[in-house]
Amino acid sequence: MAVNIGEVPIPDLEPENGPELAYGTLVHDLGSLRHLDSWAPIFASFRVEQIPRGEFVPAEIREQWVGVDVPVRFTALIEAGGIELGDDDAVLSLLASGKIDAAKWFVEHRQAGTPGWMFHLSEGILTDSRETGQEPMTSIEYYGLSLEQEARERLENPN
Repeated sequence: MAVNIGEVPIPDLEPENGPELAYGTLVHDLGSLRHLDSWAPIFASFRVEQIPRGEFVPAEIREQWVGVDVPVRFTALIEAGGIELGDDDAVLSLLASGKIDAAKWFVEHRQAGTPGWMFHLSEGILTDSRETGQEPMTSIEYYGLSLEQEARERLENPN
């Protein structure tokens, strides 16, 4: 069963197609992230190393977070030991890691008015690009990192 992220359907495909699906979805439909980039660019990444806690997300979905890199845009919760992840970044991170079924679950169970998803710092590894002197990046840059230039160009200009 395909579900939509905005206007873009998430088809049933193989996990190795996830990075291209995430990037293509971002390029063609997620203007909300491009707006977010203007005031909250990505300055770090967080690799989930343990099954995250969660009361309302099924265990089989939470298990799929292990090994997924997520962008970090907000600093407020880091000092308190947490990472906040918006809905669109959650879905794109799962897609980019080939976790298609988990991405579909998160699309189907978005909750209007909630800030997004939360990870505890103890559940993974935080890599802050500012510590190495790198500039913050946009969503296009972040999700395009794993793709060859040819694939990015094909997705940006499908005609």
